[in-house]
Amino acid sequence: TEVFVGEESMGILSTTSISAEEIKTNLEAQLATTVGTNVQVNEEIRAEKLHVSGDRKKDICTMEYLMPKLRNAVTYKVEASVIFVDGGAVAPLATAEEAQQVQDKLKEPYLPQDENSNAEISFVENVTVENQFVDSAEILSVDDAVAKLTSTTPVTTTYTVKTGDRAGSIAAEFDMTLEELYEMNPSAKDAVVIEETLNVTEQKPMVSVKSVETQVLTSVEPKQYETQYDDTKPASYQRVIQQGKDGQKKSTIQITRVNGFVTEEKEVSKEVIQEPVNEIILKGTQ
Repeated sequence: TEVFVGEESMGILSTTSISAEEIKTNLEAQLATTVGTNVQVNEEIRAEKLHVSGDRKKDICTMEYLMPKLRNAVTYKVEASVIFVDGGAVAPLATAEEAQQVQDKLKEPYLPQDENSNAEISFVENVTVENQFVDSAEILSVDDAVAKLTSTTPVTTTYTVKTGDRAGSIAAEFDMTLEELYEMNPSAKDAVVIEETLNVTEQKPMVSVKSVETQVLTSVEPKQYETQYDDTKPASYQRVIQQGKDGQKKSTIQITRVNGFVTEEKEVSKEVIQEPVNEIILKGTQ
């Protein structure tokens, strides 16, 4: 059986009972032992049966002799744990453990400092890890993968003008120059108007981290005032006939942050612990 890598002959085995697939499997197993992970040979390996005579007899060899020649003749990809973001392959890591380290490092800055906090940390994008064969030169270190996934690109978004905003403060908030802001919003040269929507440029990382934190707060439920009237009393007459009292309520607040910035804060439930008592004031009308 003559063995080829591509169109180049590597040698002739003195058996007809071995296939190209078997040779490739053995070769990949040897390479995997050398590099420490599964490999996939790039080149086509062919095995063709033939009758040998004359000078070609000197090319007959054993598998032990042939394998080193094959290892030197082929290139190969290695199996890596690749981080995908929204379906696109982004960061190949050597092992699944390193891929997990990258994800942990991305989340680490946004973990709650209070150990009793029940904040849930996740990614805004769909981040998954899949095994793929890649060129060994493409594999990233943990630090390089983190740097790639946190690198930013400018994206256009909108901003609604709030009370107290100025063109300069809005530009500074989005790390833009005034000229850039005016170029995207020509009307802002005159003035910015409350509730006006402006186009702005925002630096967006490849992966954003979202935290959803639930806080339980106790607050005052203020008393209400009720006025009653007595037409037998003069208009100057006024007396508190029931002393009011503030109540208490327990509110569950859900705070959502993206990359550390609050994007939403809402009350998801409320429980009145102590009902407030109305203060009733009696006034004369004469």
